Amino acid sequence: MSRSRAKHGKRSEQGQYINVPYAMLRSSAWHSLSGPAIELWFDLHCRFNGSKG
Repeated sequence: MSRSRAKHGKRSEQGQYINVPYAMLRSSAWHSLSGPAIELWFDLHCRFNGSKG
């Protein structure tokens, strides 16, 4: 199955996912975070798409 691409060869936003290492999810530091702190982490992580600008 091929991935959907938008104009200019960039991937469409519909299929985006976040890769979270299993070791991080199992860490005591992660378990100590509150719900809003985890939500903030995901929000900040989603804003970074690897491009400058």
